[in-house]
Amino acid sequence: MTTRSWCAVVAAATLAAAQSRAAEPPRSHFASLSVQVLPTEEGVQVSHALRVTGAGEPVSWTFPLLLPEGLPGPVPAPRTDAVPNGIDSKASGGAEVRFEADGIRVTGRPGPSGDFSAQVRYSIPVATGRATFAVRPGFPVGVVQVTTRRTPAYGLHVRPLAPYAYREEVEEDGTWQYLVLGDGIDAGERLEVAVAHLPAPFGPYRAAALGVAGLAAVALAWAVIAPRKTRRKKWQFTAETAETAERNG
Repeated sequence: MTTRSWCAVVAAATLAAAQSRAAEPPRSHFASLSVQVLPTEEGVQVSHALRVTGAGEPVSWTFPLLLPEGLPGPVPAPRTDAVPNGIDSKASGGAEVRFEADGIRVTGRPGPSGDFSAQVRYSIPVATGRATFAVRPGFPVGVVQVTTRRTPAYGLHVRPLAPYAYREEVEEDGTWQYLVLGDGIDAGERLEVAVAHLPAPFGPYRAAALGVAGLAAVALAWAVIAPRKTRRKKWQFTAETAETAERNG
């Protein structure tokens, strides 16, 4: 698939999301969220990329950080040698990321170019084979994409607990899976991602996951970036519910 045709697919998905919300009052900003979930040596790495387009007033939003339920989460502070289980962050296009008492705040004035973005990543150890990560964004998110990578040596079962479109690409470094929520999410709506086959109980399984991609990989995996060179691609659409995800896990 060429860059132009792939961008056309993304544009169609964005248009469909916008049409589904046509009855709502017009908004000056449009937010997209990409979440990448990968195994690490001791558990799981969760990377986020938030991109905002549009013109108008500056934004001051709490970053929609998916956190594990029933498991210790990251320390809500920048990751340093003194805080190894903290959070990495990066901003571009005039955005600023600040750690505050009520969470991670993204501020700035978005423009029409789509360069306004913030990226956040953390890694946590896990001692269970499955977990649910969740968040309630304080603003509408028009497009939500979840990605993961599977190889013959390791792989997670990652599924949003909402209807989504599914795309798969087979490459030399494994099979990349792209899951896009069909309607995005409203402000205050709960976004849940179920993760199974977590690597913590299996030593060799963990070792195979060393050197996984970081914030740059989130940007590369984002659908609006030029697609990877692939040998096989496929799309399928599903309305998998929480019960189905649990059964597949």
